[in-house]
Amino acid sequence: MLEGTLPGGEPGGEAPAAEGARRAVSEEINWRGRALEAEGKLSELERALADLRSTLEQTRDALDANERRRQIEIAVAGAGAIDVETVTMLIDAAMKDRPPEELATVIEQIQRQKPFLFESRTAAATTAGAGVMSAEVSSGGDALAALAEEARATGDRRALLRYLQARRSNQ
Repeated sequence: MLEGTLPGGEPGGEAPAAEGARRAVSEEINWRGRALEAEGKLSELERALADLRSTLEQTRDALDANERRRQIEIAVAGAGAIDVETVTMLIDAAMKDRPPEELATVIEQIQRQKPFLFESRTAAATTAGAGVMSAEVSSGGDALAALAEEARATGDRRALLRYLQARRSNQ
């Protein structure tokens, strides 16, 4: 029998072995291509995951900032601020390096430094329920001096208005 012939004299005796080797090489090439494609998809998904984690972290930071600002605004409104936005900005600046537990201390500090941003406690107590243009103005000289002193000390616009109304009614 000749090499390369099948029993019976037909050519192609080595063909099945060579074809099997070609198939094995072809399958190996296919598997390598699939593995490279999977690695490419994996790196793409890892980048997408990193982007999503970054977005999540930014969203959490924004949520924390909004919650902190809301707590500050509630505390500022409770402290009797006339201009809540301005006082909130001052407190934000003062609270950058401080823990949230010091919020009350910072508000008290700003009340001492800038009393004109807050309602006068004495004015709020004496005019409870009275409007800005109410006729609750006394006409005595001592009362006029007291109103002038209160307006000067607190810087409250309503106290100044009460003083001006009292002075006008005395003329």
